[in-house]
Amino acid sequence: PEITATPANMGVQLSWTTVSNSVEYEVLRSEGVMQCSQGKVLLGKTTGNTFEDSGLQNGREYYYIVVPKGVNDACYGPSSDCAAVVPSAQPYFTVDCSDSSVIDFDVNRVPASVSRQCVVTPYDGWTGSISVECNPTSTLMGIQCEGESVFIKAGQSTATCTITISIVSGAEMSEGSVTMVARGRSIERTSSFDVTITKGGGPQQAIFEGGSPICKKHGSSCDSVSLLDGRGLNLGPEPNQPNIRGNDCIDGSSGTYHEDESLDKIFVRSLDDKDMTEGSLIEVTATVWAWNYGDTDSADFYYTSDALNPEWLYIGTVPAGGGGARELKVQYILPEGELQAVRINFRYKGSVSVCSGGNYDEADELAFTVVTKTPTRSTSSHSSAPSLYPSYTPTLRPSLKPSTLPSNLPSNAPSEFPSLSSSAKPSQTPSVTPSLQSSSSPSIFTSPSWSPSQSPSAPPTTTPSTNPSYLPTFTSFFTPSISPSSQSSLLPSWAPSIIETMVNGGPQTAIFDNNIGAPRCFDVGVECNPGTLMEGRASLGPELSSPNTIDGCRDGTVGKYLRDESIERVVVRAGDVESTEEMNLTEGMRATITATVHAWSSGQDDRADFFYASNAANPTWEFLGTLIPPSGGLQELKMAYTLPPGSLQAVRVGFRYKGSLNACSPGNYNDRDDLVFSVASGTSAPTSAPTPSNHDAIYDSGLGIPICAQFGNSCDSLSLLNSRGESIGISEENAPNTLDSCKDGASGTYHSDESIDRIVVKSGEIDGTGSDAALTSHRRATIIASVFAFGTGTNDYADFYYTNNLENPSWTYIDTVSPAGGGVQELKVSYDLPQGKRQAVRVNFRYRGSISPCSGGNYDDHDDLAFTVSPGI
Repeated sequence: PEITATPANMGVQLSWTTVSNSVEYEVLRSEGVMQCSQGKVLLGKTTGNTFEDSGLQNGREYYYIVVPKGVNDACYGPSSDCAAVVPSAQPYFTVDCSDSSVIDFDVNRVPASVSRQCVVTPYDGWTGSISVECNPTSTLMGIQCEGESVFIKAGQSTATCTITISIVSGAEMSEGSVTMVARGRSIERTSSFDVTITKGGGPQQAIFEGGSPICKKHGSSCDSVSLLDGRGLNLGPEPNQPNIRGNDCIDGSSGTYHEDESLDKIFVRSLDDKDMTEGSLIEVTATVWAWNYGDTDSADFYYTSDALNPEWLYIGTVPAGGGGARELKVQYILPEGELQAVRINFRYKGSVSVCSGGNYDEADELAFTVVTKTPTRSTSSHSSAPSLYPSYTPTLRPSLKPSTLPSNLPSNAPSEFPSLSSSAKPSQTPSVTPSLQSSSSPSIFTSPSWSPSQSPSAPPTTTPSTNPSYLPTFTSFFTPSISPSSQSSLLPSWAPSIIETMVNGGPQTAIFDNNIGAPRCFDVGVECNPGTLMEGRASLGPELSSPNTIDGCRDGTVGKYLRDESIERVVVRAGDVESTEEMNLTEGMRATITATVHAWSSGQDDRADFFYASNAANPTWEFLGTLIPPSGGLQELKMAYTLPPGSLQAVRVGFRYKGSLNACSPGNYNDRDDLVFSVASGTSAPTSAPTPSNHDAIYDSGLGIPICAQFGNSCDSLSLLNSRGESIGISEENAPNTLDSCKDGASGTYHSDESIDRIVVKSGEIDGTGSDAALTSHRRATIIASVFAFGTGTNDYADFYYTNNLENPSWTYIDTVSPAGGGVQELKVSYDLPQGKRQAVRVNFRYRGSISPCSGGNYDDHDDLAFTVSPGI
């Protein structure tokens, strides 16, 4: 045979041509001046055409021959020529695939994919292309694999190659492995990943055991089916009533089945269709029967991590929203615990309770099994309570109204319960109408109530006579470190006295700071830019130094790079969004965050939450606002804010798929990245203030209402509030658009009957005085409500309220205004803004009735608008 000997680092690679009729080859080596003539050592035998000799000394000459062998042990062919070779250090590379965890697929979740990254390290000047392929073992049914080749340039220290493993249609339960093969020149490196294909529990149906329905096996959902249908002994009857473990809450016994209230079914499911697992997001659906129009019925949702020893934690309350069969829904994150449960308390009027106990009330439980797998996310950023606000989706509406009220209505029902005689609309405009609204309306409620018990002696005023004396229940924006002067200013007292026109720092490029755990710009400049440090998401890309968060908040690992969600870059630059001035990032001055993201599909299911921290070394994340990508693919999202005091600050962008607002929201497709930057100090009041701007609201799914997240002189809901509810011809977006889920009336026709179509809050008085200033605590603001009034408008009234606590709103009454006529009308009031960074106003537009933040009539509309307020001076 013809032999070829190739030197390698401390070794030799041999190859030869095939000899006819040979079945084996012997490889021999010798050293010294006699070369192949004597002293040969048999290294081994092989049926192939290659052999690698290792453990040799670089710089020393070795000699090789190959002898072919036939079928008979005594039959040998002529040996090859003697090949001389000197081993030497050769360029080579290694591949490190450190993630050796098992890749687990579910046959119920097809298609799906997982990416794994391997680090390629070149040595001794190795350069060139490395092809990457991967192959599943034959035991895996329905697995495909793709490799991504890399190129090593001169001077490059490492590179990353990616393989994507996917489960496709036709997959079956099986086990095996996928082998990654990286080839460059004559070098080949391999690594394997174990893969399992399992089948989750799928949908589960509950059985009755231990006092309530229970799903005893893991699954993607748990359904009480018919086990809860009815209420108590008399309505249905309900099987195994009261369906409460411990029998500590007895159902009300009044009424008639499917005429009065009952809780007929509970359904719990994971939103990703996988088995319900600790840390996963689930949805609870209560199928109820609501009495009459449903406007007096509500469902209180609770959960517990231990169904056998329950401690009930409140999730939220959802109004029925209509009569008859209704589906009411909330979402929350499963805590740790193997056997968990939910309880729903469905009540007629009353207050939030785990067991209200009224004559028409019912409470039921559903227990279910949870996969006990600790979620791979930062637990320090989440409490044990659910982080998601309740959401609801009534899916059924009654086809007809009852002609009369049920005869079994409790005799002691509250007087404000709506009756048909007072709420039904007349067939024609009354011939006599009041010329003025009653002067007995209250002027101010210092302790808001849903229905005033008495009228004040004085007529209403348009604004409170004094500034509110209370303090906000949440942390206000910033507390000045020194006493402010009497001079009016739009900026905090710590803002700089001179705007720096000499830019010494210029644009700064961030480098990764191991001590902080995120990209950092060490010097002050006009801009801080991380370059490519954030590109990708965790193992997708991959993202360098993932997760690039100060507090270790981890990214989701599901999906494919530049197909699913990722943050590619976060840049902070001095100035407002449209500013062209160049100045250093300075305390008290404006700055703009630009987030370059990759949005999935149309982008409409993705949200970017913006946060800032004044102390990057010990961050407390303050929420700025949420933006929705205008479309899919690469998008730039921008948000401006005022830089607080602090020499080393940070911003965070949380990019999420659906879910709820959180500085570290869990999610398989979510990405969070932080950027740390240096800020120049400010010394005193500025010579001039930036001109505040008008802002358009966006819908915040966490709050459930439109919000303007940036400071400005006005906030406009635009078309987000147009119409009323979902049943008058044109649906109101994200109805009901209220912080406390106050529901709109469902009767009437769009722009024939009542609706609130738009709310604007602007600085200053009704006549425009002071409108060029920013919305600022303890200064005047005007609310403008664009409404559609019925008939001549004489039976319609708009009640105006405000609150400075979005999380737990307590509504303070401002005034009531009646439309000057029918059709489209603008109604205005002005008031003093209280202390508090995030505030809201409510307009309650009602047909007749009495003053209330939630009158609840069949033709009534209630809408809220939230906005950001500059701190008072």
